[in-house]
Amino acid sequence: MYGTNTELQQVNFGPAQRGEQMEVLVVVVAALGVLVAAASSLSMHTTYAGRSTLVLGGSGPEQDALMVVGYMTIFNDPATITRLRTTPKIPEDVTFEARAK
Repeated sequence: MYGTNTELQQVNFGPAQRGEQMEVLVVVVAALGVLVAAASSLSMHTTYAGRSTLVLGGSGPEQDALMVVGYMTIFNDPATITRLRTTPKIPEDVTFEARAK
């Protein structure tokens, strides 16, 4: 009924079919990558770190040290921080701190 073995055909995928399979595989892997990236970014909180450098010179190391302490005192003053917080774009959980390095 079905014939001899010579009538059975072996299924071979040609280059076009292999290319289509590869395209599907690439699309699936890319979609999984996008999903993993989106899921990990949703669970992370945004953090920022701002740094500034004050360069003083010409008046001597003792005067420079006094100026640094003065600027740190002004910046760390609660009144200064209150003025900084009046800026509408700064979230409430942001902290301010001046340090000498």
